[in-house]
Amino acid sequence: MKQKSITFVKYDMIKKFFVFAFLLSISFTQDKFILQQADLLESSVINNETITQLSGNIIFKKDDTVLKRPN
Repeated sequence: MKQKSITFVKYDMIKKFFVFAFLLSISFTQDKFILQQADLLESSVINNETITQLSGNIIFKKDDTVLKRPN
């Protein structure tokens, strides 16, 4: 089995932390981001919990701020 380098693991953990912090900050704000576009929106129930997945070109908007995730 090939092991990942320490630099890659550190970079990956830092990236996950910032994504988590960003999502956490969004969830506690009063003004929510509004989903404007997603190529695919799928919902499924796993362990009695609804999971929603977005994929493709995704665009969120809040006031003058636009978040884009190109395909």
